[in-house]
Amino acid sequence: MTDQASTVDILNRLLAIENRSLPAYLAQASLFIDSGDQRAATVLENIHADQQQLAGRLADAVRKRRGRIEPGNFPMVFTDLNFVSVGHLLPELIRFQRLDIGAIESCVARLAGDPEARALAEEVLGSE
Repeated sequence: MTDQASTVDILNRLLAIENRSLPAYLAQASLFIDSGDQRAATVLENIHADQQQLAGRLADAVRKRRGRIEPGNFPMVFTDLNFVSVGHLLPELIRFQRLDIGAIESCVARLAGDPEARALAEEVLGSE
């Protein structure tokens, strides 16, 4: 059974994952996009847009439970990825995506006591 406070903590963890992902960081960074990287850059923009939409829904779920929204911080390791080409970033994007998926799976499992929150967490997992 998940109590209200731990549900809010888990939802905030999911919010931080979506809100402070590598695609979210790169949306604010100066990327070099050469002609061969345009398709990858467009996919990256779409991933970020999807994550921002889900982050808004997660924030709404926290507010609905009278919780405080905690959007999280970007990992410091992301600062090493400024001013690089999109093509160079693909292995890092995959690596961080796998880490995020593992963390989201853990959140889904911990939300067994709140079917509505769990359904949203499963949707977040499915979007990754």
